[in-house]
Amino acid sequence: MPQNDIATHIANNIDSAPAATIDGTERIAVFKAGALQQASVNDLVHHSGSGTVTGVSGTAPIASTGGAAPVISIAAATTSVPGSMSAADKTKLDGVATGATANVGTVTGVTGTAPVVSSGGAAPAISISAATTSAAGSMSAADKTKLDAIAASATANPPSYGGCYEFNEAGSAITLTSNASVYQWITGSAGTVKGAGFVTWDDTGKKLVVGASGAGKYLVNVIFSGTLATHADIDAVIKVNANIQNNLRSDQGTKEDGEYCQGSITGLVTLAASDEVSLCFGSNQNTNTWTVKHVNMTLVRIDT
Repeated sequence: MPQNDIATHIANNIDSAPAATIDGTERIAVFKAGALQQASVNDLVHHSGSGTVTGVSGTAPIASTGGAAPVISIAAATTSVPGSMSAADKTKLDGVATGATANVGTVTGVTGTAPVVSSGGAAPAISISAATTSAAGSMSAADKTKLDAIAASATANPPSYGGCYEFNEAGSAITLTSNASVYQWITGSAGTVKGAGFVTWDDTGKKLVVGASGAGKYLVNVIFSGTLATHADIDAVIKVNANIQNNLRSDQGTKEDGEYCQGSITGLVTLAASDEVSLCFGSNQNTNTWTVKHVNMTLVRIDT
């Protein structure tokens, strides 16, 4: 039967008002593969190539309420999670030029405030000037080394003292053979030493010794008194490391045997660490007896 005749036949025989409720078992004609065939209503309704849908889920940013009638949605994108793009974000994106980078401006000039110095212009050379005694600036390695070597709360050029003295009313007699004789502190005291590390007293050698950090310029002061058995000149002199300091000496003469004599020595001397300072007496006679009444020797550092 031609296809058009089949369609006409079906249309003429359809009951527009069926006498019973359709339950799906009814058979109807279908045209498949060039031939007229029969199929039930249930066959046509439930036929599917992949089966029946029972539930729908979603993977972020897609979300589903699940079940046979799910509600599908997509979350908005954030700075850390992908999602849908808002109209505002799209507008902003469309306003950004292709290849644009973030926050890049044009440097037109760089200046500096002392002690920072700039050569200026779009490609400036930046530097810092060295500090001076009147202007702030960078600290040199030499200045840093010097600073680290200074004790905390140190004061400038602290004085260092070294004093040794003898006083004997009865007199201490020593025999003088030349001005190279080192005066011996026979019965007296080593006196007082201040400024530890600067000047110390060597009781064995009867001399003052400059400490490891005591180098500098010193004021030397000596006062002495006594008698010579035979009238002559008494020569008092300061020696540094056994070397006579001609600027630190005193010549006093007597006219009578046993005459009382006194004198003093005052002057400056530059001393290094470990230098030894001693007081010596001599006479212009080969042999004479010098009876000491009073001796005082003091060293005070006045500069480094």
